[in-house]
Amino acid sequence: MLATSCKQKPKEISTILIESQAETTKDSAFQHTEIFTSAEEMPEFGNGWEDIKSYFLKNIYYPTSAIRDSIQGRVILGFGIDEKGKVCNPVITCGVRSDIDNECLRVLKNMPNWKPGKQGGKPVKFWCHMSITFNLKGNPNSKGIIIKPKSSDKQVLSCKIYPNPAHDQINIRIEDQDNLDSQVRFQIINSSGQIVNNGLINESTEQIDISQLTNGIYFLNLTTVDNQRSSLKKFIKN
Repeated sequence: MLATSCKQKPKEISTILIESQAETTKDSAFQHTEIFTSAEEMPEFGNGWEDIKSYFLKNIYYPTSAIRDSIQGRVILGFGIDEKGKVCNPVITCGVRSDIDNECLRVLKNMPNWKPGKQGGKPVKFWCHMSITFNLKGNPNSKGIIIKPKSSDKQVLSCKIYPNPAHDQINIRIEDQDNLDSQVRFQIINSSGQIVNNGLINESTEQIDISQLTNGIYFLNLTTVDNQRSSLKKFIKN
């Protein structure tokens, strides 16, 4: 399966009015306020494009669920830079699939501050677009931010889930919890590739409520927050 990107290019205008994006951010600074898409001094991150590229290549990982399903494609992100250089209101303008899209948003939200744009010598709110391509084969001719699988660099996370099949809840047991230097995050993914539950595992054995899920086959994706270990398990909800 190959997910393709949007072909329509966003309009370039001097100022725009952004409505509230309640589903993506709790920050109200950009709600109903004028922001710029071009300015006398454009926002900058570090020393420029290479630092932007380096940040995303270092921090994004290719979701194991997407690798398993042979999903690739381009994600187009929209986001604001406020007067202090903080990333605000990140949104997916054109996505691939929820697991890939959510990973892009996670890394974008954690991005360090930019140098804000200026108009008339004063810092202004600014709206940006950026694309990130997920490529399973790592085409050397591709340009921009290209994310390739790094499964060879990861160690298997030793874990068990039970009972399986399960009805109201599943138990996740991390067998090498004492040897981990990082927390473990989980995602429950349905057969359509949608993330139906996610969170952090704080104990060596964690109980997850699945009573609201419809009957069927699901995948449990476990990954350490530092992206060094991962595991993918299948279970049945009945």
